[in-house]
Amino acid sequence: MNNTYNLFRKLMTEQSKEMNYEQLSEAYKKDKNPIYLATAFCKAYKLILATAGDYIRNYGLTYEDVASYSVEKLDYCLLNYKGTHEAKFTTFYVTVIKNKFREETQALSMQKRCSLLYSSSLEELNEQGWDKSVTDDYKYDDILEGYELTDKEKQYCKLLMQSYTNTEISNILGVTTMTLCNYRKNLRLKLNGFTL
Repeated sequence: MNNTYNLFRKLMTEQSKEMNYEQLSEAYKKDKNPIYLATAFCKAYKLILATAGDYIRNYGLTYEDVASYSVEKLDYCLLNYKGTHEAKFTTFYVTVIKNKFREETQALSMQKRCSLLYSSSLEELNEQGWDKSVTDDYKYDDILEGYELTDKEKQYCKLLMQSYTNTEISNILGVTTMTLCNYRKNLRLKLNGFTL
């Protein structure tokens, strides 16, 4: 993330630094000059870090993933922002990147999340042959054996490894999403050091 910021900071011009997001969007739509994308990224840097914090700490995204997704969606937002009569640009951008982070983390199975602790990015995992349907071949009881999980925690893990969303899991288990948060908190402690 810092490398991307430092690279983009070098591309900024004095003129682009003075522009607000709306002006950067209009200029970027005209000629897709990377200076405007770089400037918008540097201006949004702290906002991106704040938005990505939980996804990095709790859901396995890396800073490299966040930088990649943030630039991808910033390009999209600069090209598709309609102007000040709608939501502010920052509101639009935060909504778009949150959706991207959520989409990526929901697609992660528990094994992938644990594997991320030992890899630098999602792209590295994909290069190693992981795909989003990899969990179908695992025997869940064997994987979870020896971690002293409750039946509900085991059920949660099994459903998570089958790529169910938290909303779907809460409906299947008949618990609230707050209860799922407690399960996740306990699982982070119990599965600390989990390896494949």
